[in-house]
Amino acid sequence: MLIVVGVGPGKSEYMSVRAYKAIKNATKVYAFKRVKEELEDEFARIEEVSVKDLKDIKEGVLLLSGDPSFYGAVDYLKREGIAIDEVIPSITAFQYLMSKTLVNWNEAKTYSLHGRELDDDFKTIVMNNAKLVVLCDKDNNPRTIKKYLDEKNIKRKYIVGTNLSQSGEVIKTYGEDDDIDIENSLSVVIIINEVV
Repeated sequence: MLIVVGVGPGKSEYMSVRAYKAIKNATKVYAFKRVKEELEDEFARIEEVSVKDLKDIKEGVLLLSGDPSFYGAVDYLKREGIAIDEVIPSITAFQYLMSKTLVNWNEAKTYSLHGRELDDDFKTIVMNNAKLVVLCDKDNNPRTIKKYLDEKNIKRKYIVGTNLSQSGEVIKTYGEDDDIDIENSLSVVIIINEVV
């Protein structure tokens, strides 16, 4: 029986009670390096895994950041034929960022740039939404996103969060004429059209 557990943005205090109990009660716990490093002081028996190891995991608890069903690994695991018995979510990094910055996300569009390109589709999404929450990746970090939109003459306000709830957390707001100095791939960007 494989249970996929979302651990929130980083620290265990942001995971759901159900997620916490699943980890504490599990006999086998697996996680990728970043999640393991963040939680190993509290949960000592986490085994580090890589993507290639996933097919060999048949039972236990697999820890993933945030909510594994929100631009997470659940779809990937299913495509790979890995049987999942249950998914237990916790809050996402973007929920954490919205709360910390007191920004309402009811009407916000969410988008992940993981494995995607900054292209006309992305530009259209930015243009058609007053608030857009973007999950960054190694190629599409906050600085790169703003540079792309500046080149398209799309002026917006940016709220950037990186290492959310973890050591080294940074949350900064940038105006349309500011240079973004964050290039971390583990960032969340809120793009706000203040004219709307």
